[in-house]
Amino acid sequence: DFCLSRGLGDVYKRQRVDGLAEVKVKNRFAVGDHLELMTPRGNYHFDLHRLCNRQQHAIEVAPGDGHVVYLPIPEQVALDYGLLMRDLRIDEAAS
Repeated sequence: DFCLSRGLGDVYKRQRVDGLAEVKVKNRFAVGDHLELMTPRGNYHFDLHRLCNRQQHAIEVAPGDGHVVYLPIPEQVALDYGLLMRDLRIDEAAS
């Protein structure tokens, strides 16, 4: 069961680098998580299958605050004022 969402990061420059959205990380997330990009034009839900660091090397985890990562978001999804979220399970929300 899911109960809450946690803010993971902000779409940083509102542009894509090699087709990937640049995200300023606030909280840890990882490949395999179900994410939601909230924007003023609507929300986009997706499973994260790819994540890269600044050197464009594949990584498995965005470790938390102070990091910048890159992830695929379709071109038709506007990045302006994007906020990346992840649903939390009840047991995660308690910790």
